[in-house]
Amino acid sequence: MKGTNMKFCYVLMSLVLMCLVTCDDDNDKPVINRTVLVYIMGDNSLQRYISGDVSEMTEGAAGIDLTRNNLLVYVDNGSSVKLFRMYKKKNGEIDQDVLETYEPNRNSVGLSEMKEVFSFVHKNYPAESYGLVLWSHGEGWKPGTGNDPSSRWIGQDNSGGATLGISTLSEVLSVVPRYEYILFDACFMQSVEVAYELREHTNSFIGSPAEIPGPGAPYQEVVPAMFASDPAMAIARSYYGYYESLYTGERPSSDHWTGGAALSVIKTDKLEALAEATKAVLPALIQNGETVDVGSVLDYDRRSNSAYIGYYDFELLMKSLVNTEGELASWSAAFAAAVPYAESTNRIFTMFSNGMMFSVTGYSGVSIYVPRSGNPALNESYRSFQWYEAAGWPETGW
Repeated sequence: MKGTNMKFCYVLMSLVLMCLVTCDDDNDKPVINRTVLVYIMGDNSLQRYISGDVSEMTEGAAGIDLTRNNLLVYVDNGSSVKLFRMYKKKNGEIDQDVLETYEPNRNSVGLSEMKEVFSFVHKNYPAESYGLVLWSHGEGWKPGTGNDPSSRWIGQDNSGGATLGISTLSEVLSVVPRYEYILFDACFMQSVEVAYELREHTNSFIGSPAEIPGPGAPYQEVVPAMFASDPAMAIARSYYGYYESLYTGERPSSDHWTGGAALSVIKTDKLEALAEATKAVLPALIQNGETVDVGSVLDYDRRSNSAYIGYYDFELLMKSLVNTEGELASWSAAFAAAVPYAESTNRIFTMFSNGMMFSVTGYSGVSIYVPRSGNPALNESYRSFQWYEAAGWPETGW
């Protein structure tokens, strides 16, 4: 009996020691503050910008503690597809640790392909918070045509002959934790329809309701902001500030962007209140499907061909519908809470209309679609978005 007790004591002591060692090991592991995924859908006409942006990210990562943060980059440049993690070598240089390689003709906007990458990132690089950058062409809420890369929502893949719809993106994001922010490094994405549709997946959106500068985000400035304590505001300020400092109002070149920029931040926890405030006034301002006069409203869509849909400044549209701004007091308060940051240079460049600078006076940072009788198919697609019901559009007759 005595021997049995001794054996029990030895076993118990061993278990205690194992627990202590395990606890010490856990305490030695650094807490990962944030994991950021930059998802580059570059198998399209933007591929020439990829290497420069990755170089900028490398420069920006030098100022980040990569033992307590993860910066992962997925790159599809049309000829190769890989996922890598940036890390700092002992000499302080930033290098790439390739985590996965994929077939060159991979469809990077496909549902299963995106779920595979996003699930891998979040399973293997868990953190206290997460950030996401979506890099590609963008077309707001506009419906893509599946196999026509010239028509797109967010994301274009020539190899797959496909575009990424907002509903597909929402399904991808449903398999991963909620993001602290999503940065759209793509044109036209800062629309109220997109933000409302994806509001459950992130705390903030950063982007532009118009075209973004050709070179996209200045990642040497933006990467440090991605890991800030208030990242959405830091990203927007660094992105806009870089281009504001270069602004001359003259037509830019891809190598030297003097054509300005327009950025904003949308807070998703304020969007339902904004929808309620919109629904409280919109049906009284638009009735029986009447044509909405948008002639005086800033339109960020400068195309004159069949691709045109109209991205109207949300705040300016609402102001154009009332006799006095006092009628919008509650709405204006809700809008200000949902859009805490909106900055633009006096004019910005458009690649359309033969390339020109145009005024963005009155810029509010968010676009909205206005239904029109000339495009019933587009109106019908618009009705599938949650914003359509939430904002009271059915009661307007549209």
